[in-house]
Formats: sequence, structure tokens, C-alpha cells
Amino acid sequence: AVFDGTHPENGDVLTAEDPYLIQWTKKGAGVTDVILEYSTDGGAQYSYVNPVNPYTVLNSGNYSWPAVVGTVLSYDCKMKVSDPNNSNAFDVGAGQFRIKGLLTIAIPNGGQSWGANSTHDITWTKKGNISTVAIDYSPNNGQAGSWQSIITGVSALPLKWSWHIDPGITLTTTGKIRITSEGEPDVSTITAGNFEIKGNLVLNTPTEAGVSLAVGNSYDI
Repeated sequence: AVFDGTHPENGDVLTAEDPYLIQWTKKGAGVTDVILEYSTDGGAQYSYVNPVNPYTVLNSGNYSWPAVVGTVLSYDCKMKVSDPNNSNAFDVGAGQFRIKGLLTIAIPNGGQSWGANSTHDITWTKKGNISTVAIDYSPNNGQAGSWQSIITGVSALPLKWSWHIDPGITLTTTGKIRITSEGEPDVSTITAGNFEIKGNLVLNTPTEAGVSLAVGNSYDI
């Protein structure tokens, strides 16, 4: 049998934990099943796409990978299709493909109204082995040049970070949050809608109950 792997290869981008349709062409009869293997290190080592022994899938020309493995995120991936009964009948896809992570902000998602000098959780979801993220704030609807760094080096796994909003932050009704993978700078997510950062006033005096004010006298508030 002769195989030609067509996807993924040569610049294809797969998202970790998402399904993906692996495709190949075949010539020759008598091969009912094939083994599909992927590599994240340029072909030095391979792992089975179907992890269940005997690791085969139907030789139909395509196979729906239920969830792309995201343990290793890499630009240097390879896919191999082979005949389980003939070690000389195989093909490795041309070039490299990529397995990338994915980030999605959950909160804020638009419509929130948060006060300066208050504390709120920024939350997100992730796909793939993203280790740390950077979080930025824009008071101007995410326009270029408006992003301000809040924090870097945040562990991605807890899927949240507690933001104490600085009292001197720029107030806005068109705020955005951006979260970026520090291992893959092109993997980022921005708040879907705008949220508000509003000012916060604290009454210092009077604070006690029962204060009696006399008519005509001045009193500092």
C-alpha cells in the first residue's frame, strides 16, 4: 500500500483539546486499517493518535481525532500514517504543523461595573499546556497603544487571578482585559464586551451615628 498524509502538514494549525479531521490518500488494496502517529519534536519520537491497543483506525482516508493532545504545544509537529502489517509502508506529512493552546476570558465579559480600589477575580478557560499568562488592561476599547500591563508571570492553571484595582487607575466605560500566553505570544484573548471602571468615594466624617448638628454652625464633611 502507498499512503500520502495530506492533513495535518505543512503549516496546518491544530488547537489543543479540539477535534481535528486527519486525512490521507491511499493506493493499493488489502489494507483495512492503519496506524496514525503524531510527533511534537520533528519526528524524533511518535505517539499513537488512537491510544487503545492495537492503535489502529479504519483505512478510510480520514479519521476524526476526538481531542488533539495538548500536553506539548509545538510548532514542530509531524503526522505519520502506516500499515500495521508492513513497517515499510508508511508516509510522514510534508513540513511541520502546529499544536497551539487557546485562552478564553470568562470574567469580565462585558457589562460589569467595578470600582477603583476594589478587588475582583479575572477568570478564564484554557486548552493545552499553557503555563503562565500576562494580563493587560485597556481603558479605550482595546485600541492599539492603549494597553497597560497589570501583571506578568501568572500561573494559568488556577484559571483566575484576583485583581486589586489601583485607586489611580484610568476610569472608563469602555474597558477591556487581555490575557496572553507567555509561551505563545500569539495566543491571547480579549474581553468580549466593554466593562466599566468607576470612581469610588469614601465618607470620612461623619461616620458615627447620632451626630447632632446645630443650625447655623459649620461642619466639615
